[in-house]
Amino acid sequence: MMAEDTIQLMDYLNVKEAHLVGVSMGGLIVQENSHQVPERVVKIESWHPPGLIRTTTPMNNARHVRGR
Repeated sequence: MMAEDTIQLMDYLNVKEAHLVGVSMGGLIVQENSHQVPERVVKIESWHPPGLIRTTTPMNNARHVRGR
């Protein structure tokens, strides 16, 4: 349901393809988007989706992504 909302918003805004980022539940949503409409998803970042064991904090991830 929420993944479909994302695609509907992209349609409304006339966004043909996008880089999608999601944290926690949003991580699952962007993964679902990449399966539903792979031609519209350039890249996904899925941080701490439910069901996975957290081994680092979000700030550690942010430092890693920024290369610090």
